[in-house]
Amino acid sequence: YVPFELAMPWDGEWDELPASHGAAIFFDLATIVGLFVLGRRLRRARDDASDEEAAAARSEGTALGIVLAFAWCAYPYTTYALQSNSNDSLVAAGLIWALVAFASPVGRGVFLGMASMVKFAPLALVPLFAMGERGLADRLRRPSADESGERPSRFAWFGFGPVFWFSLAFVATCALLLLQATLDPGLKTFYDRTIAMQIDRESPFSIWGQEPGLEWLQTVVKVGAVGLALLVAVVPRRRSVGQVAALAAAVLIGALLGVDHWFYLYLPWFFGLVLVALLPRARAGPPGS
Repeated sequence: YVPFELAMPWDGEWDELPASHGAAIFFDLATIVGLFVLGRRLRRARDDASDEEAAAARSEGTALGIVLAFAWCAYPYTTYALQSNSNDSLVAAGLIWALVAFASPVGRGVFLGMASMVKFAPLALVPLFAMGERGLADRLRRPSADESGERPSRFAWFGFGPVFWFSLAFVATCALLLLQATLDPGLKTFYDRTIAMQIDRESPFSIWGQEPGLEWLQTVVKVGAVGLALLVAVVPRRRSVGQVAALAAAVLIGALLGVDHWFYLYLPWFFGLVLVALLPRARAGPPGS
């Protein structure tokens, strides 16, 4: 919000809050552009494609990007988030751009870190995005000796190079975005106003807040959500961008099912992922590119 407040500062009296409007519009546009770019990437031509095939792929990718962008605009709850001037579309933008940059461990680490510092729910996606296009079951498989007859190093055996670079980018992004909170008002106040507040929060906007005798079922849902977040890091062995989008949407939905406070503004978080997951060719397409 800082750039928008600097450009359109508050005048000290209740007004139309132009900085809030500007930020919400920017977050929404960032998601729309991300979906358009992702649609074009999902229909990218092969390197050995002819000029005619490349042109057809570009045309199809452009059409797909337009469809994804239009679907986002047509969904009532993305409009609801926009009209509420909330930052929930920024979560969606971070996750969509993480898919755009999925081929780069650093790129997806940066965008997932950004989304996670807006709302904490995307933290559940760290195991999935850390593994990338290869699940843990595939990365733990020892490769055969190369053509020279020499086996690769232990680090290369396990294929954890991309995981390392993702983790470094993710942690660095989170640390950078926490820098202001560290300086003012301080990490303790930040913790009290975020994590501690959510832990102690009571709300009627979920079944858990309306039915006090369901603590055991809520615990089962939470354990299941954690198990799913860890499981998708292991299997499937190989996954396309469309499959990652589907798994990420499932993990986010699972995480939201167990929270005490639920609201309609949370729907855009995973809606873009669901759109990508519904594309048949995206589920079978090459990962990240």
